[in-house]
Amino acid sequence: MTRGHNIKLQPCHDDHHATDAYQYPSIEFFRGVAANWWWQRADSLMTFNWSNASPNLCQKVGATPGPASQRQAYHEIGTPQTLQGKDKMFVVQRRGGYPWAKGYFNHNDDAALPLELPADGGLRSVQIRIGDHVSVNPLRIKQVVLRLIMFRAEASNSIDVYLNGVPLSRDVRDDDWKDRQIFSPRPQPASGGANRWKINPIQKLSRLDYKVTPRLCKLGLN
Repeated sequence: MTRGHNIKLQPCHDDHHATDAYQYPSIEFFRGVAANWWWQRADSLMTFNWSNASPNLCQKVGATPGPASQRQAYHEIGTPQTLQGKDKMFVVQRRGGYPWAKGYFNHNDDAALPLELPADGGLRSVQIRIGDHVSVNPLRIKQVVLRLIMFRAEASNSIDVYLNGVPLSRDVRDDDWKDRQIFSPRPQPASGGANRWKINPIQKLSRLDYKVTPRLCKLGLN
């Protein structure tokens, strides 16, 4: 739509109005988001509500220091070249209301997760975007892992996972996994906050990790 016109595409990552359950993430998450945006031909990237001051400076002015991953990201996400050869995390979006959310945009209603799996053996598929040439330099890649976080999964459930039609081998299953930003079985609150979430000791999630051969990963949608 913008080709041939002087219209710039400038995606923005907002710290407070963040994607549900992905707030205050690791540097690997920020790299993955930025790599996907550059691959989609963004003209530049923008941040909002991010922290760029050191903890010492924040303390002097009485402010709460922001995540160290944000300060590090400022040195890495500015070009595709500065992201090359660095560990990345690529995620599937989750539905969830932002603070003071009203309207279609603020609810992320088109996101694929959470996704209910059928009990009758049926298939469910989601798309994940990989903005990196993982298959081009497989010898440089130490490992690629596909991770699922599930709720109400029983040990007796048989779960088969495929990437681009190829079955994957499960490497890890942890049925006592905790995530302080996933509140199941309680309702999921608005995603904005000040990083004050606590681990619920009685929460029971299941983490399933699958080994992925790098050559299976396509640049773009998988």
